[in-house]
Amino acid sequence: MGSDSTYESVVVPCGINQSDCGYCKSKESSVSFGVLAKRLTCDVYQQMIDRGWRRSGNYLYRPNLKESCCPAYTIRLDSSKFTPNKAQRKVVYKFQRFIVGTESKGSAPDVFNMIESLIKHPDFKVVLEKSAYSEEVFALYKKYQINVHHDLENDITPESFKRFLVESPLKYETISGDNGSFELGSFHQKYYYKGQLIAVGVLDLLPACVSSVYFMYDIDFAHLSLGKFSAMVETRLSIYLSKMLPSLKYYYMGFYIHSCPKMLYKGSYHPSYLVDPVRRVFLCH
Repeated sequence: MGSDSTYESVVVPCGINQSDCGYCKSKESSVSFGVLAKRLTCDVYQQMIDRGWRRSGNYLYRPNLKESCCPAYTIRLDSSKFTPNKAQRKVVYKFQRFIVGTESKGSAPDVFNMIESLIKHPDFKVVLEKSAYSEEVFALYKKYQINVHHDLENDITPESFKRFLVESPLKYETISGDNGSFELGSFHQKYYYKGQLIAVGVLDLLPACVSSVYFMYDIDFAHLSLGKFSAMVETRLSIYLSKMLPSLKYYYMGFYIHSCPKMLYKGSYHPSYLVDPVRRVFLCH
């Protein structure tokens, strides 16, 4: 795929997969092509997601847009040009009021400064760690899956959790710049309130983006709109890392499905772009 790093990447084709749709609930109507990745450089995976691929653990898949009932397009936000709208600012204000006890509304550009201040508050902490299994994160995942996605408790095991959200084929790579250094690869971004784990974002840090893999939260804190708040935090992370790696100026929000109401919020982050997997270009959303 265009560089010597290709030879450090190994995938095994799995073929076409046809399954029930998790969005419209139609039977056997979701079609994709999959590969099992033994190892991948971050550069190669960046090229793959720019062509409509996505990963679940070590399994990578690309939806068949013509044959699937709910076409799924990769969507990305240009973090460097993002200005939060009124609804997005309200999420941060609400979170600030919960943590600090007061609310200091400011203009749109002040939102990321507010997030920066919140992360430094003694009652709230955000920690970015390499992807690894822990009982703490598994317990949160299990509670989330049962209460939000209505999974059966017996179906949620440490092994299935590891396959889904811990295992990754990505090779860690150190990036050094004038403003510091960091690593590309797969990470868990953990949110703590007064020492309690309340949310975890599963992220891939790639040469051009912060890619959101999955997000889970403690339902006892659902009133804080943690999913929307985390999108702001992850956008801020992209902006911060771009100071060391200028190409890393995008935030990938996964798939956008226009026919799925739960997915429409992703289109409210501007400026955002959808990938045309045929022409391999991003089109303004």
